[in-house]
Amino acid sequence: MDKLTFDQLSTTAQANALKDFVPFYLSLYRKDNLELIAQSDDGEMADVNAYLFDNKSFSTDELINGVLANRPNALKAVLSTLDQTYDADGNATVAWSQWRADAITKLDNGKKLPKGK
Repeated sequence: MDKLTFDQLSTTAQANALKDFVPFYLSLYRKDNLELIAQSDDGEMADVNAYLFDNKSFSTDELINGVLANRPNALKAVLSTLDQTYDADGNATVAWSQWRADAITKLDNGKKLPKGK
């Protein structure tokens, strides 16, 4: 299976990748836990987050559909900066939850901080 970057995907595959990514992003947004994604952000997250904040009374499905419809370019820019690969259909080769766990491990090189630090 070829591993493609987001920018190498077809338009249809990019749309599939976005649909898969947004629920993950929304769950991190709700937990105020977007630091890993923000590390590579070029400022587009502010636009996505503003939409989510302005529509916080929406249901989860409404938020997902709304951000996909109203902020697709910002989401594409975010995905373009992340170290994730996809198959030709736009399916992430590593589940987003695993991607996050792997990124955390890379940050601390697998070491845990001693207690009290």
